[in-house]
Amino acid sequence: MDNHAAREDRTDTASALTAHLQSRGIALTGFETPADLVDLRSALERFDATLVAHRRDLTLDDLQGSQPGDQHYLLPRRQHGETARAYIERIDGATAHLASIALERSRHEVAREESEQLLRRMADKVPEVVWITGLAPERVLYCSPSFERVWGRPVEALYRDARLWTEAIHPEDRARVADTFTRWIAGEDVSYHDVEYRIIQPGGAARWIHERGVLLRKEESIYKAAAGLYYNSPSSIVPPQACP
Repeated sequence: MDNHAAREDRTDTASALTAHLQSRGIALTGFETPADLVDLRSALERFDATLVAHRRDLTLDDLQGSQPGDQHYLLPRRQHGETARAYIERIDGATAHLASIALERSRHEVAREESEQLLRRMADKVPEVVWITGLAPERVLYCSPSFERVWGRPVEALYRDARLWTEAIHPEDRARVADTFTRWIAGEDVSYHDVEYRIIQPGGAARWIHERGVLLRKEESIYKAAAGLYYNSPSSIVPPQACP
């Protein structure tokens, strides 16, 4: 290849790089060298690779640019008068920052999952019924296996219908308990810390239930979850005449 052809090839490469960078919103001055363009592309690729590798551990707020006018999912904007070298360093700094956030969040998530697994193993072994319900939307996140023994219903059915437990409540107690629970999870000034009611198992056996609940994970004045404990009250077995 002669010198003229080589220069044309370098010009075509530079033009392609310029078009690619500009399509991604990279501001160019026209004074960048071919090496600058290559390095800018490499910095962009490193940034993109970090987003792909850690996308599950990053939020929209993590991806907000640091300069006024930056938008989600965009690289930091090039500042007026900033050299290509300085801009590349800032892109790499943003890449390293995102990676560090994602890795730290991933470590916390692993620790949280390990703690939850330990709590689940403990809850699975206690005779009381331990439950955790998400509130937005309302759905059962966890219920210990003791639910089947106390309620006489499969715990899998509770995961499909978060209010299944109310169907077993004695007709004379059901409206009171359901209303109190609904108002409690809505954040009203009612207590669900010491609730007692009767349930009727599918076979007709009835029991007194004592329940304590607590609201969890409050965000912007809204509770995101609730948890509680069912256990048999001291007078657990309901006399036959008390059943419908």
